[in-house]
Amino acid sequence: MGQAVFLVTSLAGLRKTTFRNKVTALVSEGEDVTVLFAMVRFDEFEQAQRQLAITFKHHELGNHLHVQSLADLVKTSTGVALTPAETFNQDFLAFEQKTFDDAEFGGTVDRYVKDGEIFGEVIKDTDGIPLKMTQFDHNEIVQSAIFEKGQLIGLMNFEQGHLSQSLLLNSQGELVYRFIRHMRTVNWLYSMGKTSKLNFSNQVPDEDSPNNRVVYRASEKKPFYEVVDHVSYHRLGDLYEFYAMVLRSFDQSGCQLFVDLDDNPDLVTHMPQQLIFNY
Repeated sequence: MGQAVFLVTSLAGLRKTTFRNKVTALVSEGEDVTVLFAMVRFDEFEQAQRQLAITFKHHELGNHLHVQSLADLVKTSTGVALTPAETFNQDFLAFEQKTFDDAEFGGTVDRYVKDGEIFGEVIKDTDGIPLKMTQFDHNEIVQSAIFEKGQLIGLMNFEQGHLSQSLLLNSQGELVYRFIRHMRTVNWLYSMGKTSKLNFSNQVPDEDSPNNRVVYRASEKKPFYEVVDHVSYHRLGDLYEFYAMVLRSFDQSGCQLFVDLDDNPDLVTHMPQQLIFNY
């Protein structure tokens, strides 16, 4: 019996028809398939689990489909204690509580209010177990604590409403990996024949385009993540170097690796000798 690992880095990847078809085909051939949720927004693990259930609702996958998250991989890893400044502050639980039904997860949302302002929020599942706790300051997210089956697995810190760092914790609540969000400028260029039906209505063609070509140029700010290993204190240059390290931790003897086609160009530079399949 063979094995296959699917690296999932986004909820969009889970919705791809190619993902569903490849997983179904491998399971039907008797392969054991592991789907690894590797998003740095740890609150997407729960959403991914629900999306996976919807995707394969009408498929008989039996015991051949297994799900893991990054949190599962580091449960027994060595970590370091969080600093007092990084520890999640639950003081808002003493404030007035307002409870609402949660349409997304079917549980409840508790909001904690003082002087007309929301200071905290707790999302719970149908059994009343916390999935996510969030601290606010002047109506902006400051920090979120993410839970799996009631166990704290990670923290997410925010600046001006945007994720700035994600802290992945082991089962003892110790810090194992830190994901630091940075921004960089990405330049892109599209060159096509003048008879092409494709055009960018929101872009102005380059005035220096060759006579027989139409060229569009643009640049945009895009996020990338630096990763710090708090066990060895090795700094990984980007998220894909981290993903490559994770994939190598799986048994490689006959194990097939599948990655999102969108991730392939960045990942293969860190695994140049490894056969990788796309979905």
